Amino acid sequence: MNGRVVNNIDSVGDPPFPRKPPTRYPESTTPEDPTMRMSKLMLKTLREAPGEAELPSHRLLLRAGLVTSLAAGLYCFTPIGWRVQRNIERILREEMDRAGAQEIHLPALSPIELWDQSGRGESMGQTLFRLHDRKEREFALGPTHEEVVSVLAGKHIQSYRDLPVTL
Repeated sequence: MNGRVVNNIDSVGDPPFPRKPPTRYPESTTPEDPTMRMSKLMLKTLREAPGEAELPSHRLLLRAGLVTSLAAGLYCFTPIGWRVQRNIERILREEMDRAGAQEIHLPALSPIELWDQSGRGESMGQTLFRLHDRKEREFALGPTHEEVVSVLAGKHIQSYRDLPVTL
């Protein structure tokens, strides 16, 4: 032992303290590692809500940076906004499962005949977005799903014994 210390390690012995590997932070979050760093977050908050925001909830969403406007009535979720959306969905699913409800996923487009049968195709007038496919069948972009749920229930509920169903 000549008393020389190289890199905090005695040349003939163990280091005076245990070495730890450097801490590495993830570039992005994953379900396995939910760490989110503000330095990596794509977030821009606003001091004042834009003039087109009328509802208090709309103003708060824009000011908090949860959504950003693409065009009139069209919004994009920011990464933090999408994370909030997924968290709300998770909470709702947990509550629905606890209540014994079943989740369904319905199409955004539905045949215009469903809307005509209910009478809402005519009553909604120009506010109901209509389009044709390549075979010239007419569809509507459903603002609600009552018509589609009615068809689904009609196909699967045949008797009072099939009730109640919580969807």
